[in-house]
Amino acid sequence: MIWLLNRRSLAVIFGMVALIAFSTAPALAAGRKPSDVPSGDTVRVTQVLDAATIEVTLNGVPTLVRYLGITTPTNSECLAQQAAQANTTLVNGKLVRLERDATDKDDQGRLLRYVYVLDGRMAEEELLAAGLARANAVEPNVKYTRGLTAIESGAVAKKIGGWARCGWQTIATAPRNDGCIIVEVERLMERRADLPELARVKPGDCVFIHKAVNAASPEWAGEYIFQPAGTVVTPSTMYVRWKDSFMLMSLEKDGIVYANVVRDSYKKRIMPWENGNWDTVPGSTRVGQQVLTPDTADASILVLPNPRTFLFRDLGNGKWQALVDVFLYRSGDARAPRYTIDGIVE
Repeated sequence: MIWLLNRRSLAVIFGMVALIAFSTAPALAAGRKPSDVPSGDTVRVTQVLDAATIEVTLNGVPTLVRYLGITTPTNSECLAQQAAQANTTLVNGKLVRLERDATDKDDQGRLLRYVYVLDGRMAEEELLAAGLARANAVEPNVKYTRGLTAIESGAVAKKIGGWARCGWQTIATAPRNDGCIIVEVERLMERRADLPELARVKPGDCVFIHKAVNAASPEWAGEYIFQPAGTVVTPSTMYVRWKDSFMLMSLEKDGIVYANVVRDSYKKRIMPWENGNWDTVPGSTRVGQQVLTPDTADASILVLPNPRTFLFRDLGNGKWQALVDVFLYRSGDARAPRYTIDGIVE
């Protein structure tokens, strides 16, 4: 017997498959215990409006909440009904925890939140894993961009939900230079854990670190290979980055890798009444080199002395395990960026 299926029938079948996968798959956050759910308002969901919008009762007042970090099909879009039903199954009538990022509300007055079922599951993660949502990092709410994007990548690889039926494309693709993802050095210098530009960068990908021409210095740029914390690397010239710093590590002629630390400049008080103390020179910085030293408690840990930071674990045989994200030098410029008195990078 030959079955002839029209587009509507196929949509229904794919939607049923997505819902079955959503309802039968083990919780993505199986490793997140209920006690690990972040702090925030605990509220009851009174209505599910669509796949990414719910109504809750907050302090006795009906309140609309929009999910952060994802976009979902709406109205008559492909799989909109199935995505909304999956969200209903996940949260409707349940107590959930609301976690805020940088922005409190959108321009429609809806709360912007990550939403957790109290068993540990995050609604955004569950919808992404089922192929019923796409990751969508919108500044400045990017706290979980890397994790959500990784979950989306899993759904893409499995070709489930919208990735199989709806012809979805990932939303954010970083600009590239000859195949390397372009990231401005000013962004890397920001004190934050995640950057949307790096959300889709995989271990071993090429990153083009760029500084545009400005009043302080000409344009410079270089190609680097990204390796995340935990990767084993060969000591060489590289940038290291963690939430508090972005720093050049340079392999010098003596075979030692130095940390190029940008520090405030100081001048000594020379008048008798100044007591010989030192003052900072307003807006002035200098680059000083430091050698990584073994930690006193664990000699295999290599520590940046000032500011004290664990950067690598020495595995022996000329190998280090990175404890922070690293960008290994491939070609081009390798400079220690710093801010000038005018707040621009040179």
